[in-house]
Formats: sequence, C-alpha cells, structure tokens
Amino acid sequence: MIQPGQTIELTYPDCTLIGAIRDFRERRLVVRSIRDLVAEPLTIAEYLRRPMLARSRWLLQCWDVERRCWRKFYLGSSREHERPGLLRVGLYRPGATRPDELVSRAFGPTRMERRVLARVLADWVDADLGRLQLRVLADDLALYRGDERSAG
Repeated sequence: MIQPGQTIELTYPDCTLIGAIRDFRERRLVVRSIRDLVAEPLTIAEYLRRPMLARSRWLLQCWDVERRCWRKFYLGSSREHERPGLLRVGLYRPGATRPDELVSRAFGPTRMERRVLARVLADWVDADLGRLQLRVLADDLALYRGDERSAG
C-alpha cells in the first residue's frame, strides 16, 4: 500500500496525453499526497482543463527526485499499475466519498471518447441538480489482489 512520505519507483511515461503515451522512464518519487478519484472526483472544470490527460483512480502528488520538482502522477499510467483509464460521471452529495448515482456510461481512453465526455459535461453544466454535484470519477472500483499494491 502506497502511503504519503513513502519513496517509490515507477516506470512512467514522459507524456500522459491520450494517444501519446510511448516513452517510459524510471522515476524515483517521494509521495506527498494521494487522491482517490472515486472519493474525491474531478469537478467539471478540472476535467475540462485537461480532457485529453490519461487518468486513473489514484493521483499521486510527489517530489520527483531526478527532476527536483513537485509533479502529479496517475498511478494507472505507470507500467507497474496500468489500468484502462475509464471515466464516468456521477452525482455526489456535498462531502460524500461515493456517488449517489452514476449517470453516464464508461468513457474509454481515446481522444474521441474524451471529446464526447467533454460535450456531455458541457450539456449538463447548467442543469439544476438540487444539492447534488456533477463529478467525473475513475471507473476503476476493482480492489487489488495478491501481491499487487493498492494506493488506497
């Protein structure tokens, strides 16, 4: 299990844009924080700021020892923890860590799928949802088994 303060090594791509993941390099990282995109899903604005970014459930904020700077790493983009990167839209109550309802199908890790998701979000941005909030979450609810490590 990955914890804040832990030093980890990941094989991570130089570029994490959908369709551009090619060259991987070893990274030595000191974990500062871990964000679970189910418990802390993306806001519409966060998603729309970088819709073509390959995303997965666990987002690590880390000190990159080699580059000597703070960076963010989606664990599912690493070779060691590779995940398909499916995203869904859910309705959350304020402060909730699970969606009340999933309101979309899963959107895959392709440029076309991410453009469709952006259009869906744009259509819903002004909808009156009462106290519920529209959020983008990672559709990766599987638990790791055996010797695989989970971030959460």
